[in-house]
Amino acid sequence: MRWVFIFVLCSIGYALNIVNGIAFYVNDEPVTLYELYKTAQMAKIDKEEAVELLITQKIQDEEIARYHLSASELEIDEMLQEIAARNRQSVESMRENLQAQGIDMEYYRNDVKKRVLQKKLYAMIVSQNLELADENELQQYYEQHRSDFMIPTHIKIIRYGASSRELLEHLVSQKYPLGSVPPTPRGVLSAPEEIETARLNPQLTALLMEVPVGKFTPIFNIGGEFVAFWVLAKSGGVVMPFEESKQLIFGKIMREKEGRVLAEHFEKLRAAAKITILRLN
Repeated sequence: MRWVFIFVLCSIGYALNIVNGIAFYVNDEPVTLYELYKTAQMAKIDKEEAVELLITQKIQDEEIARYHLSASELEIDEMLQEIAARNRQSVESMRENLQAQGIDMEYYRNDVKKRVLQKKLYAMIVSQNLELADENELQQYYEQHRSDFMIPTHIKIIRYGASSRELLEHLVSQKYPLGSVPPTPRGVLSAPEEIETARLNPQLTALLMEVPVGKFTPIFNIGGEFVAFWVLAKSGGVVMPFEESKQLIFGKIMREKEGRVLAEHFEKLRAAAKITILRLN
């Protein structure tokens, strides 16, 4: 009995050591062994990668505090809706999926709050350091990446429409075998179409270019009806004229520039940071 008591005390002591023990410091801010363990577990990465991730997070937290950034409950709710929409599901179905995986919704919501703050931080850094692409940059990019602007002349699709967004969310969130066509559930109307891309506006053409064959487009609200397109096939090929490509090119260049600005900003902060490793076990 005495040995059991000693074992329990040791177990409690070990657990407290994990929770309270300091793994390392980032600019005098402590990171516990528990944070390290939990990060590695949740991100499914090894300990060394978790250390780097936590260092980056601590540096970002310092920047968020320096810019006095905050996240409201409404902003968190909006990002939850965005995440659910990208995964082609409702917030409620996403909540159920998380619970099925053993992930606490409050823990996930706190993670989403961090993403909101990160997004604001990135926008702040970019706004202070980014130079807009000019006409010469657009033209040069177009000449060097002409194959990126090759568009099919015809696209075969199946149009799915419903009065309820939930019906389409359930349809588009499913996985379908390669070469198959999604069924048409009750309450949803479907019709095959063949589109000439020359007749489409450039924005819709760009969207359909990015959606692979055998996948759904996002759901659109068109005149009160919710619509999604299943891409069946693409055929033919023609290079999109420069004038019609400008908006697409500008977006590509600016995303690349934003990536470089953020990478350089945090590389400088990382190089200047004071990192003190105490223990990782």
